[in-house]
Amino acid sequence: MKKFIIAISMSICMGSYAQTLTNAPTLQNVPENLRIDASLYQIGQIALTSVANAELRMQDSGLRTRQNELGEKYVNVEIVYKNDYAAEEIKDEISVEYLEKLGFKVETQWKNRASIWLKANEIMTLGSKLDKDYFMFAVRKIYHDNQGPTLMNSDSYSSVGGSGIRIAIFDSGFGSLSSAVTNGHCPTPAYMWRSGSQINTVAAMSVGSVHGTACVETVFDHAPDSVYELYDVANDTEKGAAVTLCKAHGVDVISMSLSTYNTGWADNTGAACAAAADAGNNGILFFTSCGNRADTHWEGNFSDGNGNGWHQFSGTDELNTRTVPNGGYAGVTLAWNPVANSDYDVYIYRISDNAILASSTNSGLTFEAAGWTNSTGSSVSIGIAVRKIGSASPVFEIFSHDDGSAYQYAVEAGSNTSPSNSTNANVLSVGAVPRLSYGSASGTTGIIAGYSSQGPTNSGNLAPKISAPTNTTTFVYGGDFGGTSCATPNAAGMAAAFWSANSYLDASGVRQILLRKAQLYKDWGAGGVDNVYGNGGLFLYNHATGTRYMYRGASNTTGLTTRPYYNFSQAQTNTPNNGRVIILGGNYPDNVVMGTGGGVNKSIIYRSLIVNSTADF
Repeated sequence: MKKFIIAISMSICMGSYAQTLTNAPTLQNVPENLRIDASLYQIGQIALTSVANAELRMQDSGLRTRQNELGEKYVNVEIVYKNDYAAEEIKDEISVEYLEKLGFKVETQWKNRASIWLKANEIMTLGSKLDKDYFMFAVRKIYHDNQGPTLMNSDSYSSVGGSGIRIAIFDSGFGSLSSAVTNGHCPTPAYMWRSGSQINTVAAMSVGSVHGTACVETVFDHAPDSVYELYDVANDTEKGAAVTLCKAHGVDVISMSLSTYNTGWADNTGAACAAAADAGNNGILFFTSCGNRADTHWEGNFSDGNGNGWHQFSGTDELNTRTVPNGGYAGVTLAWNPVANSDYDVYIYRISDNAILASSTNSGLTFEAAGWTNSTGSSVSIGIAVRKIGSASPVFEIFSHDDGSAYQYAVEAGSNTSPSNSTNANVLSVGAVPRLSYGSASGTTGIIAGYSSQGPTNSGNLAPKISAPTNTTTFVYGGDFGGTSCATPNAAGMAAAFWSANSYLDASGVRQILLRKAQLYKDWGAGGVDNVYGNGGLFLYNHATGTRYMYRGASNTTGLTTRPYYNFSQAQTNTPNNGRVIILGGNYPDNVVMGTGGGVNKSIIYRSLIVNSTADF
């Protein structure tokens, strides 16, 4: 049963080292016929008496809103059909016809999801019409995960410049795009898309945050001759629809510097992972930011030493405190391992007067989300509290992606966001290393950006998969562009430059070589793959035409010419005359006679990048 907070305060006993919650808030049940989340219910209830106040709540709660030319305000919602957070593949299709008969106007549809805009006074009336297999979720506004070519050596590939590669940028907002194109910092896109429709002019696409434009600039620095597509996306329906278009258009590389929360607990679950995997399964390299949440994340087992139902983050402290600047937004998402009889609620309240600022109590769902905007005129100290409702006590995690300070109690491990929890081989999550540290030798520790999210994932897998430089410069920011937001397009741009120079490779071949080079060139931190730097920092060997690669670890036993070769016989047969073969480590006991068979009348240079590669001739 879903519940809505009507209490405005709660008693708090505060010691010098711990803060303990004593009184449970009063709850009101959300009617079962309303298939909507608590945030929307709160707004809908307010709209029954004042639409203006409901619109203020929409903004204050950090929801995605827009206004038409008449000044009418709308909130973005996603309606999901047969929402299964544990599913790794979405097989159901939502019926647009059904929704439109109910009075909804569908803007974008993808698989079992639809993106829709509603007025505040439509939430209750339309929400009550939804069948039990449908649920309506509020969409929260995007908060972004805020000199590559030389640092990564892709400038040695400038002669090919990304030619023949089609790149898509997924982001929310491409402000100043017109100016960046005019001044030569961005290409003129071949295709642009927003709100379910193609955008036909750069001027029309040039709206919102400049974040997306900075991402375009960063990729463009590596691959100026590639073809570009831009997708303005802000919810999972739009991301999935954009992937469908990319598949149809023959896109090779996608760069997305956006994080998604509360779409599934286990790896590969949820709509964000499904969309990314759909791209990866169709031969697209999908680069996604691992996230900037290392200091605004907590994960662990539920602890309640005094038995009052509230989680204790440290000792007897039941609050995770932080500070929100004036005008800033503070949000929190809560998710847990969805075992039977599990349910948690989350609260944000003000420390000074014990007022509840926001809450989420969606009983029956496996996640919660709440947010509050500080309009008090000064900074405010807030506390996050988690309350157990169900009888089970599974592991849970909270994230904040907003304007607030670091958590009082933060856990770096497991702070990766979705879809960086996809195990699809072609979905590559990216961590951030500041550019001034990017030249550091293998084995160097402590150079990961302090905010850069880390693994392992909730299912125990690797995150990030690779690292790339951040704080490289852009025109639209007038200086450094930070975060994994910057590292991700640097990685994607470098991959495009490399793929352009080695067009015989497929996506898997490109990925195998790039990850292996990261291991060889920039294996920072503990030796081998780890959950701080992934496989290491992306870096390229100097470009030369006619280059092929050998890497036993790629397991190309069938001799595919689109992958690194498994042995010398494959290499000499498929390498052009006057070409070279780069050996990426391994043992090659082939006993082959060089220059015979496929190597007749060929001059081929073989070069190993590491000393422990051996071969028998």
